[in-house]
Amino acid sequence: MSSKGFGQWYDDKKAEENPDEGGSSSWFGSSEQLPLFSNEAMQSMSFCSMKASMESQMPKQILGMGYQQRFQVFCGLLFLSALFFAMAFFVGVPTLVARPQKFAISFTLGSLTFMASFGILKGTV
Repeated sequence: MSSKGFGQWYDDKKAEENPDEGGSSSWFGSSEQLPLFSNEAMQSMSFCSMKASMESQMPKQILGMGYQQRFQVFCGLLFLSALFFAMAFFVGVPTLVARPQKFAISFTLGSLTFMASFGILKGTV
């Protein structure tokens, strides 16, 4: 009984199944090519095909708005949330001891508009 490594055992089994090919020590023969790197796969990875793939995964209409209009609303709400956060930190923090509600309301509205912006963009799941 001789001890063989897995590679030798695998090559022997492969040679038994396909006697016309012979035992190759390589996992991938020189004529084999992974489908990921084939020319057909590389040609299908164009910008247009990726855009079509992404658009097919996105819902067509959310609240009666298409993707472009939802993106515009997303940008507007994101800008508004940045304004609320800026107001919370530049106006609310210095007056936190005297009037904590200025910070609390500004930060809360900033958080709500930030979450709403991504909610509009993504839609319901």
